[in-house]
Amino acid sequence: MLLDVNNLYLSAHNCGIDAEAYIRALPTELVGEIHIAGYDQDEKYGEQLFIDSHAAPVSNSVWQLLDTALEFLGPKPVLLERDANIPAFEVLREERLQAHQLVTENSHARITSISR
Repeated sequence: MLLDVNNLYLSAHNCGIDAEAYIRALPTELVGEIHIAGYDQDEKYGEQLFIDSHAAPVSNSVWQLLDTALEFLGPKPVLLERDANIPAFEVLREERLQAHQLVTENSHARITSISR
């Protein structure tokens, strides 16, 4: 199963769901990959509505939610999505390093195993 942390953050912001509760309800053994990305504010509604654009840097809120997810799920592969407004390689590298650091810091997290 794929956990898109950016989409989860946007759903929490736009619809009022509890993103951390959602993460804690996931079956840890089934989550195989996590995606992160940036978002933009809607042109008409501004901060009231965030749009998944993959065209902006990962926000601090998404980084924090990724940390929460990794803390609960244990280390998982993290894919940084950037489909538009591609910045210089060094900027992408810094985001990649930040994701790697969070995975490394949470490598001690307990991963629940499947019991049969």
